[in-house]
Amino acid sequence: MSTRLSRLLVLQRALAGRTSARVSDLEQELGVSRRTIYRDLRTLRNSGVEVRFDAASRGHTSHDAETQQLPDAASLFVLLRHAMATALPVGPAERRLAEAAAEALAGRLSATQREELEDFRRRVTAPAAAISGPYAEMLATFERAVAGDRCLEVFAGLPPGTLPQWQVVQPLRIGYDLTKGWRLEGLLVDSHLTCRIGLGAIRSLLVSERPITMRLARAKVEWTRADIEVV
Repeated sequence: MSTRLSRLLVLQRALAGRTSARVSDLEQELGVSRRTIYRDLRTLRNSGVEVRFDAASRGHTSHDAETQQLPDAASLFVLLRHAMATALPVGPAERRLAEAAAEALAGRLSATQREELEDFRRRVTAPAAAISGPYAEMLATFERAVAGDRCLEVFAGLPPGTLPQWQVVQPLRIGYDLTKGWRLEGLLVDSHLTCRIGLGAIRSLLVSERPITMRLARAKVEWTRADIEVV
């Protein structure tokens, strides 16, 4: 979350005040790959920044001088909300970044949006900081599995509606959803289906003897209607 959000904010600042920029220059300036820059440009364009590629000048991006500043507050708020809600803040550095972005954003929001922002921060940042009890134990188990390149043994009702049984899950992350709470996300090793399992639905969680055999890039995992979801 911290890397993604901070990169978007840095890219926004790099584009502000320019009417055009070479992608190669942005690549060198920001220290990230061209593929990453194109992906982030698409994200910014989808959130309200007018970005277009100049066919007459290969490698250039440009945007209208009238709209060359940051996206409107509502769009930037959506970016922040998505970034914070789809990953677990794991330490003070991540929380400081989220808080700094929220503070910079707060002055550009209406009174209603500021209330929503404060409610959002209470519901996401506070639970992330206060994870305790059995969930804290599950998080520790998750971290031990990841550190040891091991899968997880999960005792839960998969698929939904069935009696609990042991399943081998290759862990991806533990995330917080605004409406569904804490969830374990990963890959069912035997069926290769993606899964999202509410921590409250997990009866037991153990580090498996089975090693992780395939690396999962978080940004590349796409959730579909075929996902198994237990909440």
